[in-house]
Amino acid sequence: MGTAQFQNVPESSDEIGDVIRSGRAPVIQFSEPPDGAALARTDAYCAEFGARLQIRFYGFQWREFDTSLLRHLPHVANLSIDTVRTIADFAPVASLPNLTRLRFGVYEHPDGRFLQQLDLARLTHLTLAENKRRNFDLSPLAAATSLEQVFIQGHDRGIEAISALPCLSDVSLSGFPKRHDLAFLNSLASLRSLFLILGTRSSIAEFTHPALSKLRIVWIRELEDLGPLRRFTALEDLTIEDQLRLTVLDIGGLDLRRLTVSNCKRLERIVGIEGQARLEHVQIPAAVTATG
Repeated sequence: MGTAQFQNVPESSDEIGDVIRSGRAPVIQFSEPPDGAALARTDAYCAEFGARLQIRFYGFQWREFDTSLLRHLPHVANLSIDTVRTIADFAPVASLPNLTRLRFGVYEHPDGRFLQQLDLARLTHLTLAENKRRNFDLSPLAAATSLEQVFIQGHDRGIEAISALPCLSDVSLSGFPKRHDLAFLNSLASLRSLFLILGTRSSIAEFTHPALSKLRIVWIRELEDLGPLRRFTALEDLTIEDQLRLTVLDIGGLDLRRLTVSNCKRLERIVGIEGQARLEHVQIPAAVTATG
């Protein structure tokens, strides 16, 4: 699903409704402080569309973003504060009464314990971009019992807290430190989709999950060993991109619907592809040998 960005607040909610009906996600975004009229109209749209409408504050010319203006948006449910250098105070974010989706990317945010201020039990979607210190404490996420989707970039302190969340089905890890293996995800019973991007590690063999249905691995430096993929017995959608050390991909024992392999320059063979009876989409390099 794509997005449609509004650089100015629409005059009518019909424009937002049209975007939603088209299957895209509407985003009203501000790179400078909006005036009172724009905030009032935006809050009215938040009340009408709820979490389907994202309100985004970004850039602010790398100056401090004054979060006090959020008091004019009591109905916002889906909020993004990203590519911002610093914010005045996190408390106005934490006090938003209807917040269920948060995207937070404040590069110089100094407080690694800020998650404790949120009503985490209400959140369904959370994105945490890396900050200058990479010091976010993720252990409070144990209270995020409604969390369905999480994207974490560069942070790992206390990340084991997510492994018991009952609704968390979609996990994305970007730049995940190689000092931390992926075994903590093995006990996340609700996990169905894992996306690994950037970072460095030689293997993911320690990660195994019988209910995983979607796995995407992109640009993990030094990765040579995926381990036997047949351990993901429910896997249907596999994407491997930009893996420059991988020489053999063995998908034997899987029952895939989608397979995408691209920019794996040393990959010579894909084993087990002829046994994939349900494949609906296949994208593999022409030079790679596919065998049964």
